[in-house]
Amino acid sequence: MTANDNNSLLAHLAYKFSGQTETTATEALGYILSRSEAARNALRDTLKTGGADVGPIARVETEVIGKKMERIDLSAYNAADEERVLIEVKFWAELTGNQPAEYLNRLPDDGEPAVLLFVAPESRLEAFWPEVLRRAKDGGFTIGSGSETGNLRTAAIAGSNSNLMLTSWRAMLGAMASRASVDGDSSAERDILQLNALCEQEDSEAFRPLRGNELSPDFPRFQMHLVNLVGDAVNRGKSEGILIKPGVWASALESHGIWVTIAGATALLHINYRHWAKERETPLWLWFTNTGSTKLDTVRERLQADLVAGKDILPIYLPTGVEYNAVLYDVVSQIRRIGDILAAPAP
Repeated sequence: MTANDNNSLLAHLAYKFSGQTETTATEALGYILSRSEAARNALRDTLKTGGADVGPIARVETEVIGKKMERIDLSAYNAADEERVLIEVKFWAELTGNQPAEYLNRLPDDGEPAVLLFVAPESRLEAFWPEVLRRAKDGGFTIGSGSETGNLRTAAIAGSNSNLMLTSWRAMLGAMASRASVDGDSSAERDILQLNALCEQEDSEAFRPLRGNELSPDFPRFQMHLVNLVGDAVNRGKSEGILIKPGVWASALESHGIWVTIAGATALLHINYRHWAKERETPLWLWFTNTGSTKLDTVRERLQADLVAGKDILPIYLPTGVEYNAVLYDVVSQIRRIGDILAAPAP
């Protein structure tokens, strides 16, 4: 799947109505599976890869309530209207008290293949799968043979023809989009890409389990060096006449920097974590405002090739593999170039 446009309508609505992402994704997946035979066939192929051929999937239902009040995200039925597949949608929420034991109990015990499938972010699979298996064992189930194929993990439930599976949103939706494209189902393919954008956004913005190296002293040291870099760049720019009126430090939840004037334009030279995460691979930015003698219209006209499209922010890239003084020199050189462009005579 090549489309990772996190600005889709579905992703926007899920962000606006925060806290309901799993519900939104559940309904979207149910809508796609209900309307697209290609998507249902792709799901069947995924389950077959995991060792369970449940046959053609005729229909799906969302938000099904079980006898013990367990809420099944999606239930899939065959042509005989037998429930063969339960799908549980996950991003970063924990397993509920009923999962997976009550859901496995719900699967038909008629000798035919049946599957409880969890779908989760790719980055969660490694930690999530052992937890699912442990909870199944705690619920009285014996885990039989298992396998791992790409992002699909599967385990047989001993004494039955039921299977417990886990796959990633990326893998499942990628297979669905490919099948829809091959089958000429362009409407389903568009819907799948929308859902994929929502899932990519949720994966990128969620708090992921910490890794050991992320808590090492190197991380805060790097942050301190970044703060020093901003201050040193402003001082160097002032001494070289690039920055005319350096201002005071300004801090906010996602940023930390110094107000400066460059060729008459007022800007904040700052570390911005949101821009770093979403826009470009650099922590250092210039944010231009309309309060200087050089107005935003001029800034936008002259720096349009450098500004992030539709925003008055400009990335300052940091060179890699060099020592601090070389980084400082490069940053000041970029700021000097911006000042020269702004100060150049009007054409």
